Amino acid sequence: MKKILIGIFAVALAIPAMAQKGGVTIGGSFDALMKKDYTAVAITPEIGYKVLDNLAVGLDLGFGSINDKTSGLKDQTSMFGVGVFGRYSFPLADKVSFALKASVGYSSLTSKNDGQKSLGSPMNTIGIEVAPELWFNLTKTTSLWLSVGSIGYFNTKPKDGDSQSAFNLSWNSSPLLDYGVEDAFSGPSFGVAFAF
Repeated sequence: MKKILIGIFAVALAIPAMAQKGGVTIGGSFDALMKKDYTAVAITPEIGYKVLDNLAVGLDLGFGSINDKTSGLKDQTSMFGVGVFGRYSFPLADKVSFALKASVGYSSLTSKNDGQKSLGSPMNTIGIEVAPELWFNLTKTTSLWLSVGSIGYFNTKPKDGDSQSAFNLSWNSSPLLDYGVEDAFSGPSFGVAFAF
């Protein structure tokens, strides 16, 4: 029951909301994959401020967890991320717009294998990314959105290890804040937006 309530709360956080010019934007995404011996969950809420008709800036958060028992051992991965973003919208038609969301952020991933911290854990990542979004305005207060992929540059440093930098092109919509758990989810993200 506790997991169901947490899931309902996470879905409530995941419903994006766009306010009028000068208003606060609230939104995010929720991804979950549950199999017999494998569970992955990622929640990425955001809060922003619409500074112009087509421009919003704000703060992203990311929380993720993977529990994997497929190998017979209990492998656990947890992630936390924080970042700032800017989203610029380009109206395509009366009820359709294209947006680019640029983010800069930090994430930390901790892994445990059968209760023991993995070598190199925690792993810290700093990165920058750009993700496209397509918005469909159904009414004045309700929109649907679709995000497919992102492109970014990441620098990852494991504990007691050398940092590594990588350019990343991903089908996932937010690898920066889901870094390390995003491979559990593939494809586009969908959402509903409500104006307040």
